[in-house]
Amino acid sequence: MFYQRYSTNVQTGRLGPTGTKKQRYALLHLLTFIVDVMELEEFGDGPFILVLSEFWARRTIVVFTLILTRALCSRLSLISKDFKDIDYIDKQLYVTYSDVESVNLAGLGIENIPQGMVRSNSVRSISLPENKIREVGRHIFDETPNLEYLNLAGNSISIDDLEIEHENLKVLIFDFQKSAEVTDSNLLTKELKIRLPNVEVLSWKGLNHELLLSWMKFFPKIATAYLSDSNYIQMVNTSAIADNAFNLRNFHLERNIIDEFVMDAPGNIEELYLDENPLKYFWINPNYQSLKILSLSNCLLSEMPVIFSLQVLDISHNEIRSVTFDVLQHMPLLKYLNLNNNKLTTLPEVHHLNKLETLSLGNNLISNMTDIFMTNSLKMLNLKGNNIDNIDVAEWWQLDRLEYLDLSHNKLNSLPSKWHRSMPMLKYLNLEFNNFVSLENVQIHNFVDLRDLYIKSNNITHIDLNQNIVRLVPKRCTVYMV
Repeated sequence: MFYQRYSTNVQTGRLGPTGTKKQRYALLHLLTFIVDVMELEEFGDGPFILVLSEFWARRTIVVFTLILTRALCSRLSLISKDFKDIDYIDKQLYVTYSDVESVNLAGLGIENIPQGMVRSNSVRSISLPENKIREVGRHIFDETPNLEYLNLAGNSISIDDLEIEHENLKVLIFDFQKSAEVTDSNLLTKELKIRLPNVEVLSWKGLNHELLLSWMKFFPKIATAYLSDSNYIQMVNTSAIADNAFNLRNFHLERNIIDEFVMDAPGNIEELYLDENPLKYFWINPNYQSLKILSLSNCLLSEMPVIFSLQVLDISHNEIRSVTFDVLQHMPLLKYLNLNNNKLTTLPEVHHLNKLETLSLGNNLISNMTDIFMTNSLKMLNLKGNNIDNIDVAEWWQLDRLEYLDLSHNKLNSLPSKWHRSMPMLKYLNLEFNNFVSLENVQIHNFVDLRDLYIKSNNITHIDLNQNIVRLVPKRCTVYMV
């Protein structure tokens, strides 16, 4: 076997032999003679160049991409790239608004808003957060008739002093007011003094009084509500949603102190976010047809909810020990299931979920990889941070659409030689923090579509320069080792 001189495309990690047979044999003898005087030079973000000697540097250069080994040269510094986690869904935790004609008066110490402060037919957005405003009069923004977005967050406005009226306002942000706590005994019957018939998005985070969903009637077109981060919201009168918020679709109640949530008639809500509430009991009518996204991360739950219409379920960071077939068979529309950071010891039976594309089971206690029944619809599978020490190739059939697999932070030291047959479309593979001692044990050379292999923090201490390294790695694959 002889050394090959390699050219490379650092973007794709493609390696290819160049030069004549005589030149390659000459290079073999040269490497044997001067391997102890190698120096490595790094050129920005480009490939790494191994300069063999001052004389031969002009004519013979061995180019290594970000691929191979620390042992090749003790000072070898390889390109590092983090593996992108899949256990993330965009929950739209705050209001966003496109760039329009706007006035930004944030943090200027403003105490009063004089009527007619902004007079313009073209202004669509006014931002007044983090000031000292205590009241907003009824006709303050009459001379900004096309106003659509108003940010009053971080002021000191009580609900009694918010009297705004506006026909065209669509977004109101009223987060974290610094006014005194509301202890009015008549709060339950209090009527708001606002009139905002076309508001579609309301952000009222950090409420310093009890939540009254009956107030939703003052926002008849509200579609998205952010009512999170309050130490006063302990219960939610869910029956008031159907009565007062018919158009509500996206409901955010994260980081409150809700300990019981029961919803028999949830109106038309499609997305419900209850992350980081100390839920002792949770129930939604399983026959409810509108709810598509449910997020219950970090809620102290020990059982999975069952809702037929769900497409996205995040129930990570809870106390769930098992997920049975009886539970999952009632959620046939699931596309995304996040069970990270629970106490699972076995894989859930998902073979009947023929729409499931993403399954995230990271940081559980899974070690048993037998009797696995996967669904061939899976595109992303996360098994990071479990106790897996062996994979039987027979258990991995039916993953012919899988593109992304994370097996990092387990106890693997080898992979079956024919496991590629069950995952022909695999593109991203993370094997970091396992017990591999050689690239040969990884068995990835037959994954023809593999683009990125992450294998840092294993027990690979050297690469045998007498072996043909190229045969261990697919042609277009980049291997990240540091």
